[in-house]
Amino acid sequence: MCSSDLWLKKTVELPIDEDLFLEKLNALRASSVKKETVQEATFDTAGSYGSQAPKL
Repeated sequence: MCSSDLWLKKTVELPIDEDLFLEKLNALRASSVKKETVQEATFDTAGSYGSQAPKL
């Protein structure tokens, strides 16, 4: 089975080459930077997924 890969920009065979994946992942980790300005957000999911909001 084949899949398109955005990291390698080519078609890869599945299952993936785990060593190559780890190499590319570590390269991304090494070049990443921590975001300094992050705004936290909390969402109320009451009433989601078929549930109903509690009656008051």
